[in-house]
Amino acid sequence: MNQLSLLDYCIKCEARCCKTGEYIGSPILSEDEAKSIKSNLEEVVSPTGQKYWIITEKDRTNECSFLTEEKRCGIQNIKPLDCLCYPIKAVYEQGLVKFVVDSDCLGSEKLGDQFIENAKEIAIQSIMRFDPKTYQHWLDNNIGWVKKAEELKIKDIKKCFNEERLSYFLRKYGRKFDRKFLTEIGFLVANNLNLRIDESVKEITPREEGNVITAYCFRNTVLEDYHAEGVPINNRKMKTLMIEASTKMSKWLALRDVLKSNGDIELYNFILRVYEACFTKDWKK
Repeated sequence: MNQLSLLDYCIKCEARCCKTGEYIGSPILSEDEAKSIKSNLEEVVSPTGQKYWIITEKDRTNECSFLTEEKRCGIQNIKPLDCLCYPIKAVYEQGLVKFVVDSDCLGSEKLGDQFIENAKEIAIQSIMRFDPKTYQHWLDNNIGWVKKAEELKIKDIKKCFNEERLSYFLRKYGRKFDRKFLTEIGFLVANNLNLRIDESVKEITPREEGNVITAYCFRNTVLEDYHAEGVPINNRKMKTLMIEASTKMSKWLALRDVLKSNGDIELYNFILRVYEACFTKDWKK
């Protein structure tokens, strides 16, 4: 099975997750998603006043309006985040965030590590867009399988994330940073808290912090593309690289300033220690 696709299983079950029933209903859509999709939508106002959108059914059927006769998604290029992460979903439980999986999905027992990692990241992006009561309002009215779901059993990839820290981070700072950056940092924290991190060492040296910031600024950038492809770095490419790195650095420094100004220095140090354990533990200190 393709690590990033469940299509083989979708064909066999004829897209059961795209048909409403006792345990499944419409995905939750943000305003931006609604503007992209445009049609066959219903606006819902939650008890907190926040709006979200759901997809309506085809006339006289229980199928999603965008499910084709071939049982494929008709809006694949603008597919809602909540559909992209299925059968994994992020949910709130007593103020914390956890991941659950729909065991009725034929592919749920065959999820590849890369699929799980990507689905969890997308699930975090999805839940971050709505306040907890709005998100729960949608779940209660559309997604019955969550009530009978078990917590996601992450197989061989990094286990044991600290839900309290992740939830606090998303709840307090979810609207202060762009979604991609917040998801990247939150997902890193969520997936690596089983690492051996000595939190008794509270003091972060300037060199340790510099190592982490450098690693963050240059990982997953065009530099890695150039390296993988063996591309010579000329002046133009160097400028592109520097601009991308400085953009990432500005986001990290903003994170540091906001956390420190809010008295969350321990949270900032913890994020540093997680990143250090993942990427810079063998660097000179």
